[in-house]
Amino acid sequence: RELRDLQALVHPDRCGGDQTAWDRLAALVQLDRPQSPSAPADFEPLELKYGPRRYILTKLLARGDVADIYETEHEVPAVAKVAGSPADRDLLDAEAHALGAIHGDAALAGLRRLVPQVFASFDIKTPTGRRRVNVLPRAAAMVTLAEIRAAFPAGLDYRDAVWMIRRLLGALGLAHTRGYVHGAVTPEHVMVRLADHGAMLVGWGCAVETGKPARALVPKYRDWFAPEVAAKRPLTPATDIYAAGRCFAYLLGADGLSMPAAVPREVRAFAHACCLDNPARRPAAAWDLHDDLGKIMEGLVGAPKFRVLAMPPTPT
Repeated sequence: RELRDLQALVHPDRCGGDQTAWDRLAALVQLDRPQSPSAPADFEPLELKYGPRRYILTKLLARGDVADIYETEHEVPAVAKVAGSPADRDLLDAEAHALGAIHGDAALAGLRRLVPQVFASFDIKTPTGRRRVNVLPRAAAMVTLAEIRAAFPAGLDYRDAVWMIRRLLGALGLAHTRGYVHGAVTPEHVMVRLADHGAMLVGWGCAVETGKPARALVPKYRDWFAPEVAAKRPLTPATDIYAAGRCFAYLLGADGLSMPAAVPREVRAFAHACCLDNPARRPAAAWDLHDDLGKIMEGLVGAPKFRVLAMPPTPT
């Protein structure tokens, strides 16, 4: 409770956008955590029951801002996202509702691989309160855009970046068709599989119905969000397009929106158009942008060809 109070006190929204105290608190919390991942101390054993089904949490894979992610057993490779505190229950609940709506549309079945499916969503009791658990597919052999940029700090060849962003635009098109704004498109939430150009947009805890204000904001990526997010104005598909444009520029090696001169003018103009401050001037139709980017590429390099991209070996 003391940590939650401190987080509320030093949140950038409360400090006029100053993130210094928030970053310092995050660093202190990280130092206080075990060096090797381990299970939260407030639920043992690591076996969760949901109706007739049992989920065994076998390994902690990652700790996020609002949830810890565990490897778990299911008919297919899966993960269990466990809310980091009872106060974060609403974010996992929002994720379950948004993904349920997207996967509930049979007309979109051929494209639903771009967003995860919620296998189960339920509460567990802990000494500190009820926590939400979402069971989702495990994104096998996928890497995030953040990992890709770290591996290629000077930026990708624009031909590689384009297919990744077109996949992202497809995922956003699915959400927007069902009346949802993702609300947290960041490099860590966009995952791609380099072997077959597969992709998945994850991290749906900030999703809201179109026309509603932001549910939350990821402090680490505060500058990536469209102006209407921090201003708590209604979100629209154009809000996600802004963040997608930032991801595009980021992959291309940009510092902010300043992309290398080697990036074709048409590609740079596309990314800049996505990131206009005024949402009314910003493009909002993800499907149209997906097609527009394909036409730009056709004009630059001709018919699409599968490009092989491999991550460099990790230093030992």
